[in-house]
Amino acid sequence: MACGYVGGVDRAAVEALRTAAGRHAARMAVGTAFVAKGRIRAGNPVPGTALACEVLCGISDEEAARHVDRAFEDLPDSPSEPAYDTLQNRLEAALTTAPSATGDTR
Repeated sequence: MACGYVGGVDRAAVEALRTAAGRHAARMAVGTAFVAKGRIRAGNPVPGTALACEVLCGISDEEAARHVDRAFEDLPDSPSEPAYDTLQNRLEAALTTAPSATGDTR
């Protein structure tokens, strides 16, 4: 999330981070989408957020923020289906199927 919030790194560094994350890359994309939502909501998007979303989520920071909004819609809240888990799972599913900037799917 730091590379998306603070920035200061180039594309190669974010790509290396994604590779190093391995099986955890989808959860890193979820965190990056939340960063994008926060930045956009606060009115202070930065180039590092856009880059991180492009590399880690495969979409723009604006689209990542929209995925966060959609993930919050109609969340359940019961012991058998906790809202937090549902939110995380929705975002992970949306971001792992989002088209990348080059048109490929992840």
